[in-house]
Amino acid sequence: MRWLSLVGLALCLSVSLTLTGLPGARAEDKKDDKKKDEKKEDKKEKGNSKDVVFYSVDGVKLQGTFYAGKNKDSAVVMLLHKIGSKSSEPEWISLAEDLQKAGYAVLAFDFRGHGESTGVSKAFFEGPAVGGFVVPPSAAALKKMAGDNVAYLKNGDPKKKTSISIKDFNSGYYPYLVNDIAAAKEFLDEKNDAGECNSRKLILIGAEDGATLGALWLYSEMYRFESNKQGIPNAREPVGKDVIACVWLNMSTKLGSRGIPLEDTFLRDLGREQKVPMAFLAGDGDTGKATAHRLYDAGKPPKGSKEEKLSVVQEVPKTSLVGHALLGDKLKTREWITGFWLDKIANEVAAPDNKTRDEKKNYYVWVLPNKRVLAAKDSEDDQVNPIPVEEFGVSK
Repeated sequence: MRWLSLVGLALCLSVSLTLTGLPGARAEDKKDDKKKDEKKEDKKEKGNSKDVVFYSVDGVKLQGTFYAGKNKDSAVVMLLHKIGSKSSEPEWISLAEDLQKAGYAVLAFDFRGHGESTGVSKAFFEGPAVGGFVVPPSAAALKKMAGDNVAYLKNGDPKKKTSISIKDFNSGYYPYLVNDIAAAKEFLDEKNDAGECNSRKLILIGAEDGATLGALWLYSEMYRFESNKQGIPNAREPVGKDVIACVWLNMSTKLGSRGIPLEDTFLRDLGREQKVPMAFLAGDGDTGKATAHRLYDAGKPPKGSKEEKLSVVQEVPKTSLVGHALLGDKLKTREWITGFWLDKIANEVAAPDNKTRDEKKNYYVWVLPNKRVLAAKDSEDDQVNPIPVEEFGVSK
């Protein structure tokens, strides 16, 4: 088991894993912006949902819609649109409304450069201002991320840009959108503490390469552990155990120009070792249904386990539509998800009760697949560091 290796690992962690705080962009400026955004949110309530704003670790203003659940113990669903689309497509809205009627809380948001999520701070291209000779790991990670943001920008002068578009990014940049999912989870943890949902009962529903981003993020979360100040893990379960189920609509095997080890690494680990129930959906008239079956086989939990009985590959009858189009009214896919499969998950998968998380006070580390340890978050930081995607097998 992975935890057993962590015990031995702790003995050699006399390394200089200093988890120090971040200056500059992640502090006072963000707090002032957040207060302004919260005032705007209060004015934009729409029925049982409201527009919300939160920030990525590298300074992207992410926007979306939060649908409140029944109570503080409501499971919460995060919707992940495909790259090049947006969260406000009619099918996504209909699914969110159906899920809310079924008692779930829901967060739909636009990835950076999509829909309404186009505003960026100066730190997006420059990183935080760091003084002195010693660069804290978190600041170094943000400096690298800012460099990657500039490197993958095709159009315009970064010094003059205050907004970004997906049209500006080379496809090699796509894996970095995983940091927006991390920011969305941190937003849901705040909602958890406010008594509006239970972020320990998280369900991911993603379409095409949005599903691929979801799997990449979840895989990285299975290697992130709460730790002490010295960087030694002090939790037996990884943070990724907050996710109790996933629905993948025509999951893609690629993220732009980057190789993604879905079958031999991500799905195998998530399904077989971590036993996350997953549903793979595709139209029965779509040639991509063969991919759905192959990915299901790769991520099938151990034979005879409860999770194996919950994991499925589902061909949607009489259609060649793909991705979020499978959620249209005529196909009954939404009813299958909300009224059948998620009901089975709720009845069979145990999840912790709601309790305050207060994540800003915690330290975290990534214990990488090769057993190296990286700082993931200092207790002084508001957010988790940029996810080191190449360390998790994403090709350069």
